Formats: sequence, structure tokens, C-alpha cells
Amino acid sequence: AGNLGWEDLPLRELLVRELAKDAGARESALRVALDNDVNVAAWGEAQLGAARGRGNVLAVWVGTGVGAGLVLDGRRWRGPRHTAGEIGHVILFPGGQPGFMTVEDICSRTGIVNALKRLLPMYPDSALHKLIAEKADETGSIGSSTIARAYEKDDELARRVVDKSAEFLGIAIANIVTMLSIDCVVLGGGVTEALGGAYVARVTKSFERAVFPSVLRKTDIVASSLNDDAGVFGAAMLVCT
Repeated sequence: AGNLGWEDLPLRELLVRELAKDAGARESALRVALDNDVNVAAWGEAQLGAARGRGNVLAVWVGTGVGAGLVLDGRRWRGPRHTAGEIGHVILFPGGQPGFMTVEDICSRTGIVNALKRLLPMYPDSALHKLIAEKADETGSIGSSTIARAYEKDDELARRVVDKSAEFLGIAIANIVTMLSIDCVVLGGGVTEALGGAYVARVTKSFERAVFPSVLRKTDIVASSLNDDAGVFGAAMLVCT
């Protein structure tokens, strides 16, 4: 867990020990499982949510970063080294400038915010100036809700940046679907939830232009129906099913 500075930490064993202590139970009586957050979100959507009943699912969560989980032939797929689904690190522009190479660089909320901040001085009439000023007494940052409000106001800058990020995300998803012939893609995460159907439609339009062969345009691209609960349900089902 790079973000936490953990390497070879026996987290499952530590959880079993602490949970057993709190519950007054034998460690052998507890079933504890660990997985990536988007992997379990994918599992939750495949079992109970927007992809219920679909055996092959790609779940793409767009938030601070961009992650994905895979369900193939009805099974969670993590790969032999447990790294499957790292769509955010797929390279869109080889040899590009640092911070403008990968899906995560461009399509995540972080990437969108970086682009907005870079371009904002060139758009003095953008609604974002006022929306950001309103947040001055809070975090001062540009969150998903602020981006969504500007987008809904048909702000030229917000439309330009969000639509471009959706276009590149659609291309990245098309590459994976072309490779794996997946029949359902679920979009989730804070950016997707805030921007809603217009964002999903933009991603879908780009996907349909890029995917091959044309029969794969029939792949369903849908918004998460479980939203924040997708990971909760998916994680619980690791040990309950």
C-alpha cells in the first residue's frame, strides 16, 4: 500500500487478531478477507448493482484517481500478481510531459482540477472564478461538486476540460473492452456521481468511436447503482458468499 507506506505488512492477520480480541472470539472463527477498493466495488455491482447477472464486468471508478476492477466469467479477476485493473496507469501519451501521460493524469478529478487551474486565467468570465471564491472559507479546493455546478451552467472552460477527460476515458475503456470483449462497464466514483448522465453519455460516445470490432458498441456502459455502498457490499460478500 504505497499511499500508506506499507510493504509486506500482514494486515489480514493483524485484523483477525484485533477483531477476535474485540469480539471475544477465537481467531479461527473469523473470516477476514482483503482486496482493493475498486475490486470489491466491481464485485458489489456485479452481484447486487448495475451489472447484476453479468458475467463479465469492468468497473471504472473516477475520483481523486482512476481505478478499475474486473469480473471475468463470473469471478473476480486480480491477476497472478494482484495488479489487474490499474487503468489509471495506462499510458495515453508515451513520451508526454510529466503529469500528462496517463489516464489518471487526465481523467481523474486531480487531472481535471489541474487542467482547470492551468487554463482558468485564460477564461476571465468562467463561472469557476465565483464558485471557487465561494469555497474560500472552506478547503479552497475545486471538488467534484464545484466542477459539476460549472458544467451544469454550461461554463465553457468546465465543458472543455470535462468533455476532453471523458473522451480520453472512453478511449481507455474501449482499449480494454477491445482486448477482453467485456459486455458491461460500470462507471462510479465521485466524478461520475457528481456529473451524472451527461458525463456517462460523453464517455459512451467516445467509447463507441474507438472500440473494435463494431459489435462491441453494444457493450452497456452504465452508472453505478450502489454508489458509495458498492465497495461496502462487495467487501462484505467476500466472506459472506
